[in-house]
Amino acid sequence: MTLSKDWTKLAANPDDAFGKKEKALWLKLEPIIGELLDELKGHGKIETVFVGAEMDDLEVVIRNQQKCALNYNRLIHAGTASAFLDALVPFGFDEYSTADLFVQTAILLTILTSELFRILLLFHAKGLNSEGTLGSMLHELRGTEFAPKAVAKLRQYVGIEFRNALAHGLVGTKAKKIVLYKNCKFEILEIMDLADFMMRSKTQSVMTQCLVNVIVERKRAGFFH
Repeated sequence: MTLSKDWTKLAANPDDAFGKKEKALWLKLEPIIGELLDELKGHGKIETVFVGAEMDDLEVVIRNQQKCALNYNRLIHAGTASAFLDALVPFGFDEYSTADLFVQTAILLTILTSELFRILLLFHAKGLNSEGTLGSMLHELRGTEFAPKAVAKLRQYVGIEFRNALAHGLVGTKAKKIVLYKNCKFEILEIMDLADFMMRSKTQSVMTQCLVNVIVERKRAGFFH
């Protein structure tokens, strides 16, 4: 199954290469997301009428997330080049502030990616609260009239607490580690190194890109008619 896929076409952009872990994750998520859409359709909860202007606006949002992913990847590649770091020195950047910029861009990308997952599901489903949060959407999807079986399988991959800490500004660096807090009493949610943070962010990216591709494939097959 792995060898039959063109992973370069499945990535959100040419620089967003899939490693071994990302490919394994994709292969776990793809059937779950397919099951989710099938459950929704079985309960009459799949949208079949799409307004052209809304489709255009959805494309604007998707492109924004993809542009952020491109810039994130550019920072990764450029950050390893001494010439890039040297060129930033006259503008007040040093090794530490450049690393901060990388982490901050990663945080923004993770939030945008998690939200795009929510937006895509809300856009293509019927009967859900269009203004609901990621957490409330999953709660609704657990209802018997939506997709309880698939959501039960998907929930472990949707980093709601991770996303919330980032989106609510409950994140920072401490002793060269990334710290996530649960609330404004600063109860610690997690402490992780950069590699762990990148993998958690990548999980959200793979999940969202997998959803995008499953939706595209289903549209070609007439699933949304």
